[in-house]
Amino acid sequence: MMTQTESKTVLITGGATRIGKYIALSLAKDGWNVAIHYNESEPQAIDLVQNLRNMGVKSAAIKANLAMEDNTLELIEAAREELGDIHSLINNASMFKFDTPEQFNRFNLEQHMAVNLYAPLLLISEFAKQIPQDKQGCVINLLDQKTHNLNSDFFSYTLSKVSLEAATKLLASSLGPNLRVCGLAPGITLPSGEQTDSGFEKAHKLAPLGKSSTPEDIVSAVKYLLNANAVTGSTLIVDGGQHLWPTKRDVQFEVKETNN
Repeated sequence: MMTQTESKTVLITGGATRIGKYIALSLAKDGWNVAIHYNESEPQAIDLVQNLRNMGVKSAAIKANLAMEDNTLELIEAAREELGDIHSLINNASMFKFDTPEQFNRFNLEQHMAVNLYAPLLLISEFAKQIPQDKQGCVINLLDQKTHNLNSDFFSYTLSKVSLEAATKLLASSLGPNLRVCGLAPGITLPSGEQTDSGFEKAHKLAPLGKSSTPEDIVSAVKYLLNANAVTGSTLIVDGGQHLWPTKRDVQFEVKETNN
């Protein structure tokens, strides 16, 4: 665990629930101060911040709608005002709504791109500006194994994540040596949308290792990337090998079709 003089601060977007919460709690155990971004999950964010403070680290909850440019631009500075300089940014927040190439519209595509691509890019740009010249910051963009196992379900979402993975490489090549930019692509990790527990369990097993990623697997990968000082521009796929078994549809629908 870091000492008080060594303590660092991380900003986690969408950090109040699900994977973001797991990451926040685990990093706090290691001594990280944690800024929790939220939009609609205010009660969960407030509860989490209190839990983190009880663990002996500094923490703050900051509301921002990442679909709005002004909210996004202000997020880094708001976190700095609460906790001081930010040493790591984890772009975890994501919009995830179903559409297909046959049934999509401009609004849905633009909303996915705004939250899943444009907001992370703005945050990285603002984050990079506050890193001292003699320091090195780290960005981790949460992606998806779907970017390595393309199918057309969740069409707008998938396009946004493919774009963010490409941006990860571009930014890594241009923002060094003061900033490392990494990608982390989980497999199916927690139930989402209308997925049932039994459906999730079946889909989770559709991988060469017999299971996809767990929250603990994602946390371990985050910790590795935060400390991997020679890694930038790379995407770490943590999915039990799920991307190695190509599917015509999203893995949760593959289970339904198999059962029919």
